[in-house]
Amino acid sequence: VFIILGCASGGYENSGPRKRTTYNHSGGTTENEYCSIKIKPTGSYGMQFGPEAFVISIQNKTDSTLEIDWNRTLFLDNGQSRGTFMFEGVKFSDRNAQKAPDIVGPNGSFKKSIWPNTNVYYSSGIGWSHKNMLGYSGRTGKYGVSLSVKVDGKEIRQQVELTITKSTTFQ
Repeated sequence: VFIILGCASGGYENSGPRKRTTYNHSGGTTENEYCSIKIKPTGSYGMQFGPEAFVISIQNKTDSTLEIDWNRTLFLDNGQSRGTFMFEGVKFSDRNAQKAPDIVGPNGSFKKSIWPNTNVYYSSGIGWSHKNMLGYSGRTGKYGVSLSVKVDGKEIRQQVELTITKSTTFQ
């Protein structure tokens, strides 16, 4: 009977610097006589791979209800409109179908996560998912929302944009 005892080490250790990418944003707030609007980018893993969505917050400044028209609210990508948004409760396959409006009561507030429809994709083995807003190249710049709101039957369009920058460090 042979018994061989010993230690072996396996695996790979990288002793060089590690690349770390960070996404920052500035801006993202606006207001008019009817409402205050704020957008904040958000993504998986704390935006490690870039922003996938916005969290939009709206404060109604009137004594009337605000009706958010999601069918006319647009994603802005460096000055270009790139379609509408989807959100929780909308099936990926139905993202381009008509959506019911959201109502913000008099002097009330509203908050929702919204994903650009243009960044939705299907991959076999993974299923439906959302791409990073910046594209595969990580193109930074101005991103935002062109919000369509009805107040007392009158449509109000308000744009809110933010600037997303990327920095890379080595640790």
